[in-house]
Amino acid sequence: MGLVPDTPRPDASGKEVAETMRKTLMICVIAALTAMPLMASAQSSTDMPEGRSSEGYLFPKAAHPHDPSSAVTPSEATRDQDLIRQAQIALRDAGFEPGRIDGVMGPKTEAALRQFQAAEGLPQMGRLDGTTQKQLMAAQTPESNWRR
Repeated sequence: MGLVPDTPRPDASGKEVAETMRKTLMICVIAALTAMPLMASAQSSTDMPEGRSSEGYLFPKAAHPHDPSSAVTPSEATRDQDLIRQAQIALRDAGFEPGRIDGVMGPKTEAALRQFQAAEGLPQMGRLDGTTQKQLMAAQTPESNWRR
């Protein structure tokens, strides 16, 4: 017998089928319980990539990405997505390619933000900080707002 119990024979009784299902379920439970500490340690890791900090990212004030007591509510997440979507539209209208207008801060949006920041003489962080947001929204024309 391997990791997964053998499939019951076509002529197996209900008891044999139930026993096979019970064994399969137990293996799944054991696998899930074994994986839980690994997932918990991965989530509790607060290490940021070298040279990067959480400063300037779109976290609510006093929130920490791994602190469940400061979890982002759905309305805050929607507000952040709307803000990023507006920035993506403004970047596109200003001639910088942010990729898909989806409200997600992906690599193309970060690259477009860096290009915009360079053009405006701002620090090139690739993040939508307050200064970049003000400059970006000021550069947006009334016509581009109408097209949304």
